[in-house]
Amino acid sequence: ASISGATSVCAGGSVTLTANGGNTYTWANGLGTNAAITVSPTATTTYTVTVSIGANCTASASKTVTILQPSSGSFSETICFGDSYTFNGQQLTQSGAYYDTLTNAEGCDSIVTLNLIVQNKVSRTVSAQVCNGQSYTFNGQQLTQAGQYFDTLQTVLGCDSFITLNLTVLNKIETTVNAGICNGQSYTFNGQQLTQAGQYFDTLQTILGCDSFVTLNLAVNSFVTGSTSASICAGDSYTFNGQQLTQGGQYMDTLVSAGGC
Repeated sequence: ASISGATSVCAGGSVTLTANGGNTYTWANGLGTNAAITVSPTATTTYTVTVSIGANCTASASKTVTILQPSSGSFSETICFGDSYTFNGQQLTQSGAYYDTLTNAEGCDSIVTLNLIVQNKVSRTVSAQVCNGQSYTFNGQQLTQAGQYFDTLQTVLGCDSFITLNLTVLNKIETTVNAGICNGQSYTFNGQQLTQAGQYFDTLQTILGCDSFVTLNLAVNSFVTGSTSASICAGDSYTFNGQQLTQGGQYMDTLVSAGGC
């Protein structure tokens, strides 16, 4: 006696077993008395049949059916925003987990999982300042005018990265200072002690590092002199420079003019 049929089956599948070499057949575990039975094992199982040959002769045969489990696997892919990835006949553009069922070498299901990552568009804004007459290097250009400029770079993953530059050009600062000193005094400017009237120039740096041009108009105020005459009667007095004068003569006082001299 013998049993023909597959020795393995995919999980969830069925197999037909056929007993040979007898007249009547009795399968163990109440599986029937037909020569052929179809079974769907959930685990590796041994099937036994008793075969009657003639009136008084019997024989038995066994066959073990092994369960083949489905296989599975996963992989990850990354694409740039706006691109697509072909999987299971679909053009995928969104991040997520996607599945496909294939057949492995044993003829059973093979579940493949794709973990797809879509890299978002990278946008960045840069603000910069240059002094009037200077330039700023951007996207291979030497920029000298204020405005908004754009560049597209590649990230380490090969995706587009969009950069916006807001460029400000700082105007030249010019300042005029008017100052006056008294004759014989000096005025400190640009590290010099100035005593002569005239126009002087200096170039400074602003806190942003740009040139600031300063013009000094210096005036030198001369001494102011004057005289006045007064008369009093004998026995009277005249107040001058804080004194009560009663005698004729010439008296002097030093005052401060409107220019501070």
